[in-house]
Amino acid sequence: MQDFVCAHFLKGSLPALCKEQIWVEGPTQKNDYMTYAGVVVLCIVVMAIMLYCVRRTVKRQVMGRMNEEISHIVTQYKQFKDKSDTHEDM
Repeated sequence: MQDFVCAHFLKGSLPALCKEQIWVEGPTQKNDYMTYAGVVVLCIVVMAIMLYCVRRTVKRQVMGRMNEEISHIVTQYKQFKDKSDTHEDM
């Protein structure tokens, strides 16, 4: 908790409580940026995987629906063709 409080003060205006700690700026700040960059990259990868899964699911649903529609239309066409063939025989 003390680190959190002390991190929000400028170097020259530290309270007595924070002056007891060692104030490090260089490597810690660089490590923080690397951590943030890692989190951002991880989020992008997770979003890409989610997008792939959603697209795949939607594609499956669309293809299934299209196959149902095509089957229905072909069935209707066959029925229509059978009716027209019986009328031609008469």
